[in-house]
Amino acid sequence: MKPEKVLFNACKIMYEKMIEMDKVYSGFSESDFESVLEYADEDFLKSIRFVFTEEHLLDFDLDTHNKFRECNNSLWGSLFDSLQRYISFITWLIQSNNQNFLPKQNDPKESVRIVVLNLFARCCLIGKEILCLLRNGYPDAAISRWRTLNEVANTLYFIMNNGTDCAVKYLDHYIIDEYNTQKVLKDSKRNNPDKLNHIDFDEEVFNELQTRKSELVSKYGSKFASDYGWIDGFVPDTGRYGVRTIEKHAGMEHISPFSKLANHSVHSSSLSMTASLSSDEKNIMQIGSSNNGLLLPIDCTICTLHSVTTKVLKYYSSINSELQKTNQLSIIILEYQFHEIRRALSEKHKSIK
Repeated sequence: MKPEKVLFNACKIMYEKMIEMDKVYSGFSESDFESVLEYADEDFLKSIRFVFTEEHLLDFDLDTHNKFRECNNSLWGSLFDSLQRYISFITWLIQSNNQNFLPKQNDPKESVRIVVLNLFARCCLIGKEILCLLRNGYPDAAISRWRTLNEVANTLYFIMNNGTDCAVKYLDHYIIDEYNTQKVLKDSKRNNPDKLNHIDFDEEVFNELQTRKSELVSKYGSKFASDYGWIDGFVPDTGRYGVRTIEKHAGMEHISPFSKLANHSVHSSSLSMTASLSSDEKNIMQIGSSNNGLLLPIDCTICTLHSVTTKVLKYYSSINSELQKTNQLSIIILEYQFHEIRRALSEKHKSIK
């Protein structure tokens, strides 16, 4: 579609919305709307033509992307491949040991096993997402996903440390999470009926969630209704629970400087406006792919994945003696791969400096 046609359609839709919302200014007519096109800069329309011509847009994106990927791979390819090898190996472990890892779903005593399997699988998935972002030159997005990986791993450690009762509360908290999410939606629809009238809300489902929430609060206490209420009873009562509480009591407090740094890539702090892993100059923000700043997300990712994988394999060995030999051999192989990646990262750091 030609840019002129796109502009015309955009103006027409805007004009119709203004009429619908009774915001057409006095003296503004449809002929005035059509005359907007006369103000369009011909050079501007020509310059953006590629965006609205499918084959030109595809060529533009592919050409730019392929050139970057080639450059990025020449600089970081061996590290990417090593990280992929590690992630592929732990993914294979889950797939090949599926029957041995699977819990008996209806047995509360298997709650820890349910949590371990599902959170470990999520760690593997996030690892793949991070690798994809790294290969395509998005270190800030990669460290953002590592922040999630770190939180999932810390939750896994916390539950493994505290046992069955903690795992049961964590699984029961699904209802609280769902209720709290639906409650926000219900309140938003009530306060903004025009803006959210296209969003469905099932009052019957919400009422059922409310009933189940009340039952769980009666069982566990009022603090269970908060976002991290499932950790109540396993940590000192400080009045407020959160990610940092889990991190501290999972024995991973030493990671907090890195998760704090990753926060700037997630949130809109003042520092995040100018500080970016992808930029090689201060106060100059990168708006595309970059091969700068990849060391930190690679290092954080492999450290977290190796820590969580080792803990999970040792856990399965402790509950299933048949897995001890295979898991021990797997840990030895992964330990070797881990140190090879860390060694390569160290050499890369020296070459960059």
